[in-house]
Amino acid sequence: MKEPKGDKSQLLTELLKEPSADWKYLAEIRINDDIPSLNKLLGMRTRWGKPIPISSLTKQWSRKIAGAQIEQLGPQWLDKILVTTPHPVRKLVLVRSCRRKMDTDNCYGGAKVIIDSLKSKIIYVNENVRTRTGGWFYDDNPKYLDLVVKQRKEGEPGMKPFVTFYLWEKVNEPTS
Repeated sequence: MKEPKGDKSQLLTELLKEPSADWKYLAEIRINDDIPSLNKLLGMRTRWGKPIPISSLTKQWSRKIAGAQIEQLGPQWLDKILVTTPHPVRKLVLVRSCRRKMDTDNCYGGAKVIIDSLKSKIIYVNENVRTRTGGWFYDDNPKYLDLVVKQRKEGEPGMKPFVTFYLWEKVNEPTS
């Protein structure tokens, strides 16, 4: 599938085969790394045999995403996508591009570390210093985030898998 040049309004329709009138395109980034398989996450151990905590993988992905945001979206990326309140609802589509697809449940389960690193959270280092991570959506609760994880088989033999993140914001939200 070729991505449209310039206007991204039809990208959601092409990716998900659904109308995109209710969604406004915000951003996309590409990370040259693979979504970890849930099977690998569940069996990962340190060289001493201890399980590797999911939080350490989330931190690794947070660093990768932070670098890609600045490199691909520019230093003003916070102004473009940062969300600190429950609304608006966001749609996140993760597309894993690879030569060989993994099981769907492994792909969704492995995406947990990525989803957690994109969530808006403030980390307090001490009472004066705080840092913000993620900010792509308020929370990964379905009330705030419409999540889709897809796989696309493509590329030449020997190609390393990569993940593309697409972010949309809900427009025309019903008022309660």
